[in-house]
Amino acid sequence: MNSVKKQLVSGTLFLAVAKYSGVVINLLLTAILARILMPEQFAIVAITNVLSNFFNLFSDFGFAAAIIQRNDLDNKNHSDIFSFALYIGIVLSGIFFCSSYAFAQIYNIETLSTLVKLLSIQVLFTSLNIVPNALLTKAKEFRFIAIRTLIISVISGTCAVLCAYIYRSIYSLITPPILTAVLLFIANFIKVKRLRFIISPSWASVKKILNYSSYNLGYNIINYISRNLDKLIIGKFMPMKDLGYYEKSYTLMLFPIMNIISVVN
Repeated sequence: MNSVKKQLVSGTLFLAVAKYSGVVINLLLTAILARILMPEQFAIVAITNVLSNFFNLFSDFGFAAAIIQRNDLDNKNHSDIFSFALYIGIVLSGIFFCSSYAFAQIYNIETLSTLVKLLSIQVLFTSLNIVPNALLTKAKEFRFIAIRTLIISVISGTCAVLCAYIYRSIYSLITPPILTAVLLFIANFIKVKRLRFIISPSWASVKKILNYSSYNLGYNIINYISRNLDKLIIGKFMPMKDLGYYEKSYTLMLFPIMNIISVVN
């Protein structure tokens, strides 16, 4: 019991330091970018992020929570699930890429098409990060997770500011999520050395966790839609400038709530 308590305290401490350092970095990043870019640009990216994050929910498929919950999975099972996640990511990123024209037509924003195509990279690497992230959490590698997250936040945030300052471009706003997903995968894969890509993964490994993961996926989808449908509706029927102000104020309101909850989780 003392060992569990010690792990809980140390893990919470490391994650809290990384999380709240990240909050400070994100607040500074938002403040700097808001001085350089226009509210309309934030609004367009807000719509794009809602769409990409919805696809990211399907790429997770509840696998992460199921891997942490199950104690009877071996290295072969983990590699099978990792390979399935890769295939799911390829399919979802392809669908997301091809849907870019439809999203641009719905909102009558030509730039939206290019943003969606670029963020399909994030969808793919988010799928690749599911299994290694889950294994690191299950192994209670909280110190590594904290340091990794903080360093990547600084790198991606700095790149976004430099791009915004030099080019004054909307694309600087999608630099952090894409760069973060890629760098996370590189760091995770180096740390979790036992994962292997299998061309023909066994379906039996996925069946072990499917009952648990499918319900988790269902909950996440309902929760995500209830929290993000407003942005899609506002972006469709109101001026982009209004959505830009709304999205930033809503994000600032959620900062303390989400960051306290995530550490406790």
